[in-house]
Amino acid sequence: MITYNRETISTFIEDAMPLLRRYWGEADERRESTEMSLDLGAYTVLEEKDMLRIYTASEDGDLVGFTIFVVSPCVHTGCLKASSEISYIEKQYRGASLIDLLFLYAELELAKEEVSVMVFTLKTEFPHENLVERAGFKHVENIYLKEILLSDPSLK
Repeated sequence: MITYNRETISTFIEDAMPLLRRYWGEADERRESTEMSLDLGAYTVLEEKDMLRIYTASEDGDLVGFTIFVVSPCVHTGCLKASSEISYIEKQYRGASLIDLLFLYAELELAKEEVSVMVFTLKTEFPHENLVERAGFKHVENIYLKEILLSDPSLK
């Protein structure tokens, strides 16, 4: 049976590391140029400021998926918004509505906190528009990423 929970970074991280590594290898466009270097300190600071929301899906106590949001005031409207940080579902659980139910759980939990906007970012390599549209998201903007090569001596 699948259960859904909100976790803290300290209760989440040990079980999540294998899934985070799989996410990095499967979905992060920087996987070829950069090693995964999880900044637990940054997550801890966000949690201390009550801005981190980690929602998990587990089967018989084993973590099978998660979605992480950062909650902050929208500078344009003053409402609270939750911006996606990362989401991952184990391969054998994909296509079984688990992500739909996990997003719904997150939405219901965020609504209890008066978060009125959810922003979800999709990787272009794995766009999944149907997934977020099924969850009620609408396409409102595009996001672009540029890596700044700080080790390049011409930038110093």
